[in-house]
Amino acid sequence: MDPSFITLSREVVKHAHGNPLALKVLGCDMFRKDKQAWESALRKLKDSPHKDIQNVLKLSYDGLEWRERQILLDIACFFKGGWPLHHIEAILGDAKCAIEHLKGKCLVITEGWNKRIEMHDLIRQICEPIVLDEDRWDPRKRSRLWRYEDILQVLNKPKGAERVEALSLDMSQVSRAIQLSPKVFEEMDNLRLLRIYSMDASWYLELPQGLEYLPNTLRLLHWDLYPSPSLPSNFRPDSIVYLKMHESRLTQLWQGENVRLVNLKVCDLTESKELVKIMDFSGIPNLEELDLRGCSSLDEIPSSIQLCRKLIKIIVWGCVKLRGFPSDLRLTSLEEVNLDNCPRITELPKLPSTVRNLSFQKSGIKLQVTAAACIGQLIRLEGLFVGEISEGMLSQIGCLNCLEGLSFRGGPEVVSIPESTIYNLSRLVILCCCSCENLEALPDGIGRLERLKTLSLEGCSKIRSLPSDIGGLKILETLSLEGCSKIMSLPSDIGGLKILETLSLE
Repeated sequence: MDPSFITLSREVVKHAHGNPLALKVLGCDMFRKDKQAWESALRKLKDSPHKDIQNVLKLSYDGLEWRERQILLDIACFFKGGWPLHHIEAILGDAKCAIEHLKGKCLVITEGWNKRIEMHDLIRQICEPIVLDEDRWDPRKRSRLWRYEDILQVLNKPKGAERVEALSLDMSQVSRAIQLSPKVFEEMDNLRLLRIYSMDASWYLELPQGLEYLPNTLRLLHWDLYPSPSLPSNFRPDSIVYLKMHESRLTQLWQGENVRLVNLKVCDLTESKELVKIMDFSGIPNLEELDLRGCSSLDEIPSSIQLCRKLIKIIVWGCVKLRGFPSDLRLTSLEEVNLDNCPRITELPKLPSTVRNLSFQKSGIKLQVTAAACIGQLIRLEGLFVGEISEGMLSQIGCLNCLEGLSFRGGPEVVSIPESTIYNLSRLVILCCCSCENLEALPDGIGRLERLKTLSLEGCSKIRSLPSDIGGLKILETLSLEGCSKIMSLPSDIGGLKILETLSLE
């Protein structure tokens, strides 16, 4: 290494005040740069009037391309709280390379199994003033709005707000109900991102005369407690990628029949209890996630959903009136199906081998031979949560050696769990055998489930003892024995459960 770089490095550490984040950002920024670039960066640090951490980080922002700056500002001002990376990439459009560059400069990071985008508070503190400086006095002249006092000012007097591109209002910060004009968004023809949220709010936005206009430029529409029965009839949602409307008063999304949502990837209408009709899916070829949980007035999912070849997840939990459901869901991208608490759905649809999570507890589906054969073909299944099953069905479940979560309620003939089932399900993390009223014992060998963290036997009233090798469950955290009234003592081997956190007894 050129000795001069060591000297330059020491100077950079000095002028960055040794702050770890500043050094990390600068290190990413200067990686593989030549000596001239290092000297230039050092001059800027020395010339900074305050020489504080924000001046250091601002250097990295100033070095970004225009598109990268815009995406960074969107993440800082709008996508707070850790949004999944693939959602942000889709919503912002053609953003993958730019976000990778931001990650490379340590301005954003991804965390968790679903790669949620996170940003350090110090980075956000640099970005937010940049937007505020667009116009310090008039929020209508800014590109992004997130402070509720600024948003309320714009919603009350929206004329001249054509520069607004993103609006994010946390209703939990609002102290009174707000009535909006039906044309409140008419001036915002550049609005890309609209978010009005918070399920804990005491107040919400009211539309006493309905809503007559939404910008066709919207790519994200998230409006909790939306107060009207439909979206504006003149709204053309061709650009919409992400649609989320929790606890809305929608009865149907659009009044017209021939609405095309060619860019829609996520549709989440959770707890929209007045929704009676969902759209035809033939115009939604790119849909990936459909969440209709708690839509208790909905009675049919159109068979046209079979045209959504990219569908990954469908959730209709709690759709208690739903009886019309496609018999064939062999969509090659499908990974998650939840039919819990749908008592009028009586048959399990045909599913592809790509499904990883399947749940139909408290549904009308009986796990008979046909349904069990269908499940037996789901070789990638990781989570299976079902209602009443027979002992024979338990044997078939034993072939699903990718299972990590299994929950079932045993029928009257289930008096034991086949040992072969336990041996084959070595990846189990969760095992819930609840309300198996005739189950007399767990099989010896359960101690082989070395990954098991939760074991529940609630309501298994005939079990008299636990297997002697239960101490082999070295990472078990929760053991629930509520309702196991005939268990008089615990095996001495239970002392091997060194990290057990919860032991529930009657």
